[in-house]
Amino acid sequence: MVIANPIYDVVFKRMMENDRVAKFFIGTLLEETIETVEVKPQEFTYSDEFAGLAVFRLDFIATIKTATGEQKKVLIEIQKAKNQIDFNAF
Repeated sequence: MVIANPIYDVVFKRMMENDRVAKFFIGTLLEETIETVEVKPQEFTYSDEFAGLAVFRLDFIATIKTATGEQKKVLIEIQKAKNQIDFNAF
């Protein structure tokens, strides 16, 4: 069996398009219960061959159920980069 590596942008995007995976991933990061998640079409990839930057961004709208039982809608942006220093440019 071959397992795709989520370090690659195309694999990560494909994984995050799966509702169950996206809920688990975002819920784990936020330590909250995710009711629904919606992938927004504003995918963005920035590359600069001279500076060596490569950043991939995905936007989501999630409905979170808080500890008090209240539901909140939040905008979530996930950025993925090759190097930690690449985030400093944004």
